[in-house]
Amino acid sequence: MKKIATVLVMAWLCNTGVSQAQQTPLFEKWSTYTSPFLNATDLDKNLSQVIFYREAGAINGPAVNVYVDSDYHTSLQENQYKAVSLCAQTHLFSTAFSSSDNRQIKRDKGVYYTIPSQQSSFIKVVSNLNGEPEFQRVEAERGEQAIRSMPVQKQTLSRVIEPHYCKEKTVLQNFSLSARTLFQTNKGGLAGMYPDGKSEIKELAADLKRLDQRYISHIVISGHSAPGESKAISKKLSAERAKTVLNLLQQEGVHFPMEVMGYSSEQPVAKDCAKRNPSDVKMREACDQANRRVEVTVYSIQ
Repeated sequence: MKKIATVLVMAWLCNTGVSQAQQTPLFEKWSTYTSPFLNATDLDKNLSQVIFYREAGAINGPAVNVYVDSDYHTSLQENQYKAVSLCAQTHLFSTAFSSSDNRQIKRDKGVYYTIPSQQSSFIKVVSNLNGEPEFQRVEAERGEQAIRSMPVQKQTLSRVIEPHYCKEKTVLQNFSLSARTLFQTNKGGLAGMYPDGKSEIKELAADLKRLDQRYISHIVISGHSAPGESKAISKKLSAERAKTVLNLLQQEGVHFPMEVMGYSSEQPVAKDCAKRNPSDVKMREACDQANRRVEVTVYSIQ
């Protein structure tokens, strides 16, 4: 199964770019601040690391602001990255071009990523069809390679609260399964599951059974749908799909405590698909496929 792999790397520090950045008026605040790229396995077991980066030429425009759970984290110019340590849980990540009035930026709108314990997650800034910034999660190996030649963005002060104590349960692993490959359209029961979907669940069960049960608290299986669909219907369908996955995992011998959640479209991983593709149904559907998913999240014993 695909999951974000643990990255073992050394920290890079960079002292260039200060004078150029200080001439740009679009940053929220200036202060000397560094956020090195750490070996994530050195973090506390309740923590994870996220690395945001902006490649040269990836998007045209001024600095790109990055927000974590609505708190300002950084403003990325071209060819810069900045890391942050967070509780290993589900977080809201938002982005927008920096402007003279950042109060208009909707920090509470964005994408939801679940980041597992002691792992490095790479999030790349890319351009959507309207030329606005959005996030794209990439495999660890690709992200590590991309930032090797980048300076850390260290001129802005992050407002993200340092995670001294993580109140919620810690995520050990998170598996995301495409609903399109698991289920037929508008189907959530076993009869509506594709044969390949059943095989995928069998592979997932094998992965889960290899986990050490001494450290597992429980597993949450959550169904998700795309925005724009009837919330009442999609919530019921997403919960039914999660329940079907749970039943199959139990049949395959997974005996951890498990529960299901139906989130409907409350936690998108791709946003504004309809807004970005108002007249292209195929493009909108392709964009929203990432939102139609079932996630299997493994939590640790506190």
